[in-house]
Amino acid sequence: MLRPFHMELWWLKNSTFNSILQSAWLHPPNSSLAGARWSSQWRLLQKFISQWATLQRRADSLNRRTLESQIETLYSKAESSSLDDHELLMLRSLKLELDSALEIEDAIWRQRAKTRWIKDEVLT
Repeated sequence: MLRPFHMELWWLKNSTFNSILQSAWLHPPNSSLAGARWSSQWRLLQKFISQWATLQRRADSLNRRTLESQIETLYSKAESSSLDDHELLMLRSLKLELDSALEIEDAIWRQRAKTRWIKDEVLT
């Protein structure tokens, strides 16, 4: 059974989403009838976005782990010796990037939790 398609806030915060949306929408439809064309276009759009979202979540997870590892390496170095200016700037930059990634992940889980909560309330 297919899961229902729904828009997620984090897609809009991703810089590559607009290009995926445009390429999916501009892909030629499978039918010449207006209603069938719209339906075909919508299904294709759902497929493109779902595949993109899956790949993007994997990439984001890998990026988050890499950022955490780089930050940990700099913290370890700071324990044994002081960091130079370049390393301090790098640490600040990595922490900001990690904060941004964690905010997006938080938005994902908040939206999903709210969706589940609403769904559970409707069912009871």
